[in-house]
Amino acid sequence: MELGRWVKFFTPLAVLTAVTAASPLAPPGGSGVRAPVGTCAADVAAPSAAVAAAAWYRLDPVLDGGGTLAAARLSAGIASSATFRVDLPTESFASGPVGGRILVGDDDGVRSRLRLMDTARGCWTLAGLESAVVRSAVMDADASVMYEHRVDRSSRADLGVWQRDVASGRAERVLEPIAQDDAYGRTFTTELAVAADGRVIATSCGARACRSRVLDTASGQVALVPAIGPTIGLAGDQLVAMAVCDALPCGVQAVDLRTGTRQRVADSATEAALGGSAVVWTDARGTVWQRQIGADAGSAAHAVAAAGLAPVRGTSLASSGAATAAGTVVLAPGGRIGDPLAVRVLNTKQGLLSRVGEVVP
Repeated sequence: MELGRWVKFFTPLAVLTAVTAASPLAPPGGSGVRAPVGTCAADVAAPSAAVAAAAWYRLDPVLDGGGTLAAARLSAGIASSATFRVDLPTESFASGPVGGRILVGDDDGVRSRLRLMDTARGCWTLAGLESAVVRSAVMDADASVMYEHRVDRSSRADLGVWQRDVASGRAERVLEPIAQDDAYGRTFTTELAVAADGRVIATSCGARACRSRVLDTASGQVALVPAIGPTIGLAGDQLVAMAVCDALPCGVQAVDLRTGTRQRVADSATEAALGGSAVVWTDARGTVWQRQIGADAGSAAHAVAAAGLAPVRGTSLASSGAATAAGTVVLAPGGRIGDPLAVRVLNTKQGLLSRVGEVVP
């Protein structure tokens, strides 16, 4: 299996540069675009529920005249207000939003910096500085804890996954570097996600396949799921992931963490996400499907949307994201946010589509 098998799912800037240049976003609501400035005041309250429910971001490569990657452009805001835009170093990432804030990481060749951007006010809160390279990171449900994947600055050797308390800045390693295994080849990407119940998923992918580790942060127990594709999410004890295959579209499967039993969820998907216990995917024709897993594993798949929409991934390596509530999935043209007003949020229980921020949880 070739490394290109994973390009569609893992979209760091080095990959995006090969396929697209940064394209301008439509300013939401016709409002202007400005750069985020300054440090958020310590006494400023968190964004309201209405603002938090409408937050979004997108990260694009910026090329110079010779076609070389020159910067990473972060665009963010809320759906009905101003867009903030800033250029970052080439080795940068973003994830979220959580509570109206986006976790932004960048590296200048000397140290990695972690910041939270307030999408309503366009100000920054410094969360941490590290001498190691932080490749990507995600926040928990209340943005009080971050999980970071780090590599050594000189050798790029894996340093594992670290947990950081946002308030104090203290960090400790919670997952050791994953063991080398010739069956998977060299690890090219490690993707992080936080499940609704707080468990952390770390998926390490080589050229042939991926391995996922699920960390129960309360007990410290770790479950290993071998021989899968990129992870989609965790519903109870079911880890949902793409199947190992040679080229997209691929199947989708659910793996029981206790027994290792694998259930085929979908035969053909180009993008997929999880909303509660519902798996949502787009097939090769562009139709969006939904199917329940777990207790409702016997339920049939049914179409829920068309018109070229696809699920937006909510992991540490996603190149765009929008706010979600429990049981919802963000859909966007092509699976990546352009104009935030074109984004739809699917309520997987009710089967209803709404605009970002239209329904406040």
